[in-house]
Amino acid sequence: SKLPDDPQYPNLWGMQNNNGLDAEAAWEISTGSKEVVVAVIDTGIDYNHPELKENIWVNPFEIPNNGVDDDYN
Repeated sequence: SKLPDDPQYPNLWGMQNNNGLDAEAAWEISTGSKEVVVAVIDTGIDYNHPELKENIWVNPFEIPNNGVDDDYN
């Protein structure tokens, strides 16, 4: 089994199959890839978190904080 080693994992109620999401079965198939980009629409992400900061994608075609859609999307 590829369960996370996070001591808080048992508190993540949404990961077990009895709640509709069977993440544990999915982790048996794959635990991710650097080639896959996943978007999270959430204003509360801690992009400096030690487990996230090396994996936060930044759009290389946008100039940060200039208020302009630099890549016209």
